[in-house]
Amino acid sequence: MKKSLLLLAVVVGIGMPLLVLSYGQPHEEIAKMREAAVAAYNSKDIDSLMALWHVDGRIIGRAGPRPDITNGHDRIRALYLSQFESPHLLKVSIQSEDSEFIDGIFIESGTQSLLNESGDAVLVGCYVMLLKKEDGEFKTRREYSYPFCMNVEHD
Repeated sequence: MKKSLLLLAVVVGIGMPLLVLSYGQPHEEIAKMREAAVAAYNSKDIDSLMALWHVDGRIIGRAGPRPDITNGHDRIRALYLSQFESPHLLKVSIQSEDSEFIDGIFIESGTQSLLNESGDAVLVGCYVMLLKKEDGEFKTRREYSYPFCMNVEHD
């Protein structure tokens, strides 16, 4: 179970808002970036996936009593590559639920599902991502994920 939760925590970094809210830029730009990330992860295209991460990116997942932290481009790359080698690799599906652009930082949260061979969700967790535009492109700087979600009613 812990391996599944860690896998969920790590793949959240490629989370993709499949519903684009009508906020315009940068929301549409992030949505396109995320669609590319999900496609890259699901096809095990490590170079395309890592092109979306900042060199100093960090993944912080909570799959047990202590957070699992992966720092830096090289370690994130190694983590994805180890997942791609796993015979239990599942595809991902992402649902963006909230996003905001504050002082040059794009903040997004939502749910991510790991899918079985039939396309059914076998594990659902939540994420928060921080992205920042540098040299004309958004890059993922931080990803926080946890294996539970709280149902919040919105009016």
